[in-house]
Amino acid sequence: MFQESVVLVAAGASLGWLFAGSATQALTAWSGVDILIQPDTRVLLFTAAIAAAVAIAFGLAPTPFLSRLPLNLALRSAGGTVSAGRNRLWGRKLVVAFQISICMVLLCAGGLHYRTLRNLKSSDLGMRTAGLLVFGISPQSNIRSDADAIRFHTALLERMRALPGVDSATIMEVRIGSGDSDNDGVLVDGRNPAPDRPFAGVRANLVGSAFLRTLGIPLRLGRDIQDSDTASSPKVAIVNQTFVDRYLPGADPLGHRVATAGDPKVEYTIVGVAGNSRYTEVRETDRPMAYLPFSQTQGVLGMQYELHTMGDPKMLIGEAAKLIHDTDSNLPLEKPMTQADQFAETISRERLIANLSVFFAGLAGFLVAIGLYGTISYGINRRTMEIGVRMALGAQRREVLRMVLAESLIVTTLGLALGIPASLAVARTLRSMMYGLSPNDPLSILLALAGIAAVTLAAAIFPARRAASIDPMRALRME
Repeated sequence: MFQESVVLVAAGASLGWLFAGSATQALTAWSGVDILIQPDTRVLLFTAAIAAAVAIAFGLAPTPFLSRLPLNLALRSAGGTVSAGRNRLWGRKLVVAFQISICMVLLCAGGLHYRTLRNLKSSDLGMRTAGLLVFGISPQSNIRSDADAIRFHTALLERMRALPGVDSATIMEVRIGSGDSDNDGVLVDGRNPAPDRPFAGVRANLVGSAFLRTLGIPLRLGRDIQDSDTASSPKVAIVNQTFVDRYLPGADPLGHRVATAGDPKVEYTIVGVAGNSRYTEVRETDRPMAYLPFSQTQGVLGMQYELHTMGDPKMLIGEAAKLIHDTDSNLPLEKPMTQADQFAETISRERLIANLSVFFAGLAGFLVAIGLYGTISYGINRRTMEIGVRMALGAQRREVLRMVLAESLIVTTLGLALGIPASLAVARTLRSMMYGLSPNDPLSILLALAGIAAVTLAAAIFPARRAASIDPMRALRME
C-alpha cells in the first residue's frame, strides 16, 4: 500500500507541477493584475517535500490496522465480505469534516475579500471618473525657465480643449490616483492653524484652470481656478472641506491667506472651497488639501493632462498623441489611461486577493464534494446488505434516502462546528484588509453556509438516490 501511495502522490504532484505554469498565468490574467508569477525551483522543492510527506503519512497510516488483522479475516476480505469496520469509516468522515471546516474558512474569507472589493469599486470618490482621460507630458527642449514651461503648458492645454469631443480639460502636477502626493506644512494667516500640534500638514497640487469642473469635484464655496489666475495676478488657492473644518472651523474661509512651511513668505488667498475627494487611492481618508494655480508657482515642468469627454475617453488618445507629435515629435504621451483605470490600479492587490480567495474557495468546495461523495459511496457499498434487509422488512425508498442524507448532515454539522469558529477567528486577522464591513459580517457567513450546504447536498444526493434504488433481493444474495 505504501508503494501505491508513493506512485499516486508522485503522479499527482508531477501533473500538478506541469499544470502550475499555465494555471498561474491564467489566474493572474483572470485577476486583471499585471504581475509575473511563475513557479521556480523553491516552489518545486516545497511541492516535492509536501508530496513526500503526504505519501509517507497516508501510505503508512493503514499499517497498524493491517498488522493486527487476523489471517482468516484478511482472506475473507479478499472476497469482499469484510469491511474495515466502523472506525475506519468514521476516520474517513472525520477527514471530510475537516475538509468542510477548511472550505468554510476559505468561503468566508473569499466572501469578505469579494465584498471588500465590491465596496471599494462602489465607494464615493468625491469626483467623477467616467469620461476622463489622463496622460503625462514632460517637455525638455526649449524649456529654460519656469515662464517657458508655463507658456508651453498653457498653450498646449488650449489646443487640447479644442480637440473634437473634448468637453473640458485641465492639468495638474501630481496625477490623481497615482499614489503620489506632495506633503508640506501649512500656515494660515501667518500662523500655525493647529496650535495643539507642532505641525499642521497639507497636501498641495499645482493645477490648471477649470480643474474642479473637469474632474467633477463639487465647488462648495467661491470659485474654481481660472485662466485669469496668472503669474502677474494675485496668488490664489482652493482648499477642500477638510482643510476648512480642521484649520478654519466656524469661520468664512474666503479671503484667508495660506502658505506652505517650505516657503512661508509666498502666501495664497483662499478663493474657493472644494468638496473632499480621493487623491492618492480609493482607500484613503480625507486630509487637508490645497490646489494652487500652476501658473503662479515655480519648478513647473512635467504635468498631467486630464481631458473630459461625453464619449469613450480612450478614443481621445490618438488625437492627443497626434497633437503632441505636431508640437514636438520627440515628446511622448506618458501612461495614457482612463481615470477609472488609474483608480483601479490602486486596488489591484485587493482584486488579486479577492479573485484568488474565490478561486481557492471553489477548489476547496470541489474537493469537499469529491471527499463526501467517496465516503458516502464507500459506506453504501459496505451497507448494501443492511439496506437490502431494511427494504425487505418494509423500509421505503424515501426512508433510505433520508438515512443516507442524515449521515452527510452529521458530517457537515461536525465540519461547520469546527469551521464557523475558525472562520470568525481568521476574519478577525483580516480586519485591516477589509473596507466597509466588519469581520463578523453576517452576509459573508450566510453565503459561506449556503455554499457548504449546496456542495454537500450535491455530493450526497447522488449516492443517496443510488442507495434508495438498491434491489433488496440482489442485496440479500450478497455474501
